[in-house]
Amino acid sequence: MTPCMGSGSLLLNAKKYAAEPDYIKYYGQELMTSTYNLARMNMFLHGVVPENQKLRNGDTLDGDWPSDEETDFNMVLMNPPYSSKWSASAGFLQDERFSDYGVLALKSKADYAFLLHGLYHLKSSGTMAIVLPHGGCSGAQRKGR
Repeated sequence: MTPCMGSGSLLLNAKKYAAEPDYIKYYGQELMTSTYNLARMNMFLHGVVPENQKLRNGDTLDGDWPSDEETDFNMVLMNPPYSSKWSASAGFLQDERFSDYGVLALKSKADYAFLLHGLYHLKSSGTMAIVLPHGGCSGAQRKGR
C-alpha cells in the first residue's frame, strides 16, 4: 500500500524484489487527480493487471482507506509530500490511526500523521519504508501538538 502513491513508481519497485510479482496486489491513494491518472497508466505500462490494482483518488489523511477493503498490509511504501499542511482537527484524536498516541501532527507539518497512518495499516509482521524530511516527526511530540 502507498497512501501517497504519486506516479506509482515506488509501488512498482516492490515488483523488482518479489518472488512472485504477478501476485502482488497494489493499493494506493493519491490526492492530485492528474498524478493519480499517471499512476494508473504507469501500472498498465508495467504489466500490472487491473484485478491487482486498488488505486484511489482521494485525501489520505482526511479520507482513510475504505473499511470494507483490506486495510492491513504486508508492506507499506510511502513518500508523502514533505511537511504538507493538514487540518489536524481535534476529531482526529478519535481516529483509530492516531488515537493510541494522544498527539497529532502539527497543522503545518503532517509528516507525523503520515507515519502513524502507515503504521496503522501495516501488519505486525510487515515491512514499511517511508521517506520523510529530517525532524518532521519529532516536532509533534516535542511541542505536544
